[in-house]
Amino acid sequence: SAPTAFAGSNVLALKPASDEAVAYKRDYEERAKELAEDIAFEEAAGVASDATTGLFTDAAAVEAAEAKKLANDRRARSLLQGYTGNSCS
Repeated sequence: SAPTAFAGSNVLALKPASDEAVAYKRDYEERAKELAEDIAFEEAAGVASDATTGLFTDAAAVEAAEAKKLANDRRARSLLQGYTGNSCS
């Protein structure tokens, strides 16, 4: 016997949602490598800017270094947890 449509419905059979599911695999190792390169570049740029060294006191320099380290740690942790930000990848 043929399926009967009820209340004007034209659906005869439903496909499982898993038939159309697409999995996207993020390459975390590549992202971690890029992050490490970015951090190394930023640190090298910070060391290279000796002209601005005289503008800060030692306490301010220590505080800025701690803030930069904390920001880099948070950035690394969020990338490892899968946060991609506004990047289109």
